[in-house]
Amino acid sequence: MAENNLAARGDALEGQASGARVIAQALKAQDVNYMFGVVGIPVTEIALAAQEAGIRYLGMRNEQAVSMDSAQRVVGGE
Repeated sequence: MAENNLAARGDALEGQASGARVIAQALKAQDVNYMFGVVGIPVTEIALAAQEAGIRYLGMRNEQAVSMDSAQRVVGGE
């Protein structure tokens, strides 16, 4: 029975924008070309949507690596 409810919910949501896609489109509209983050379940949907929108997602293993890579790109002019 739960499977039927999930299928019905999926059909009802088909064609609607997901929150991740809305975020990715908003970032792309602001000329964001790179997105940095820690790889994992909480950001997977947003990272995939960003890649679909043409934003390069750079996943790291920890927050320190993310901030160092981001800073290097800012200083380097990217």
